Amino acid sequence: MLGAVSLTTTGAVVRDPSSASVTVPQKTINASLLTYPPKSVLPELPFGTLLSLSRTSGFSFANASTGYAIGSKNLFTYVLKTTDGGRIWRTVGPAFTTGGAEATAGIGAVNAVSASVAVVYGAQATTPVIAVTEDSGQRWWVADLGDVLLTEATKGSEIWALVSGPAPGIGPVRPPTWLYESSNGGRTWHFRSTVLNMGGYSADLSWVSKNIAFALVGGVLDAMPWWTIVETTDGGTHWSRLGDPCDMRFDDASVNFVERLQAASASSLWLLCGSQPGIGSQVKLVERSSDGGRSWVRTVAVGPGPDFVRGFPYMDYLEGIGSLNYLFVTSPTDAALLLAGSLPDPVLRTTEGGIRWAGSLPTRIADQFPQMIWVGPDFVYVKTQNALWFSRGWTRWILIYGSLKPY
Repeated sequence: MLGAVSLTTTGAVVRDPSSASVTVPQKTINASLLTYPPKSVLPELPFGTLLSLSRTSGFSFANASTGYAIGSKNLFTYVLKTTDGGRIWRTVGPAFTTGGAEATAGIGAVNAVSASVAVVYGAQATTPVIAVTEDSGQRWWVADLGDVLLTEATKGSEIWALVSGPAPGIGPVRPPTWLYESSNGGRTWHFRSTVLNMGGYSADLSWVSKNIAFALVGGVLDAMPWWTIVETTDGGTHWSRLGDPCDMRFDDASVNFVERLQAASASSLWLLCGSQPGIGSQVKLVERSSDGGRSWVRTVAVGPGPDFVRGFPYMDYLEGIGSLNYLFVTSPTDAALLLAGSLPDPVLRTTEGGIRWAGSLPTRIADQFPQMIWVGPDFVYVKTQNALWFSRGWTRWILIYGSLKPY
C-alpha cells in the first residue's frame, strides 16, 4: 500500500486499437501526493525518525553537508536526509515500499539536486516510479512513467526521465525508450520524444546544456548485451545515434557487458567499458572523446593477465581485478571510479584525462571494502562496510560515522 497514492497508469501506455503491435506513450501523466496511511494499517516510521547509515542502499550529496539516501527498516523503504555531513540520517516522508503482498512502488536511486530538492526513482520492484520533493521531503510527488525507469537528470527547474516502455505485443518487437519531462517539480510529466526504438535495463544521462544531452542505453538482445550512445542537440526533441567504441569483441571476450558514460561538457565525453566479470576479474577499457562522440581515443585497456585475451592492446594501468561500478567525472581531465571487489585500490582517480589512474584511499579505508562513493566539486564521501568517510581534495580523511575496524 502506498498511502493515498493512486498508480492507475499501467506503464504510462495507451494501446493503439488499430494494431496489437503498436504502443503509444501517454502524453501527460499527473503525479500523486505520497501520504502516510493510517497507523492501524501500516506502522510506518514518522517523519524525522533516526535511521542507521548501514541501512542505506544509495546516497547523493547536494553539498558537503546536505545529502539524501535510500534506507530501509522492517521491509519498508524510506528516503533519508542528513544536514550535518552524514553523521545523522532521518526519514523524510512516508515509506515507498512495504513488505506486504500488494503492489508496491519501488525506488532504488537518488539525486540530491539541492538542499531542499531531491529526486528518487526506479528499482527492481512491482511498480518502479519517480518521485520529486521541493521542500526537503515534506511532500513527495510520485508518478509511474513506464515499465522500467532507467535514469533521470535535472537542468534548472526541468527534470528529464528516461523510461523503457512495455513490449508492444507478442513477437520480436522490442519496447521503446521514451523521454518524459517535468517543469513543475514532478507534479506533471509530459512525453517529449522516443529516444530509441529499443528499451533497455540500464542507462546514463548527461544533460550538459539547455539543448545538448547524451544518453547511454543498454539492454540484452538474443542473450547478448547491447549498448547505444545517443545525442540530442535540440532539447530532447530529436535523438541521433553515435558510435560506441566498446561494441566490439576481442577473441571470445565481449567488452560491453557493462558500460558507463559521463559528459564533462558538450564536447568532452568519458566512456568506461567492461567484460563480464569472472572470478573477480574484468577486462576494462577507458575511451575518451573530445568532439562530442564523433571520434574516440582509447586511453586505457587492461585485463587480469597478459593471456586473458589474445592480442588485446594493453595500455597503461588500471586494475584488472574488481568490476566497474560508480563513475564520477568532474572535468575534462579529472574522474574517479569504484572497482567493486578490488584490492588494494578499490577507488581509482585520474587527473590526466584517463591516461593514468592511481589508488586514492588510505589503506585503513580501502581495507573496509568501499561500497559507494560520491564525488562533489570539492569533496568526497566514501561509504564502506562499516563506516562513512569524508575528504576535501582527496587528502585528509575524516571518519564521519561508524567504526575503524577493517571489516
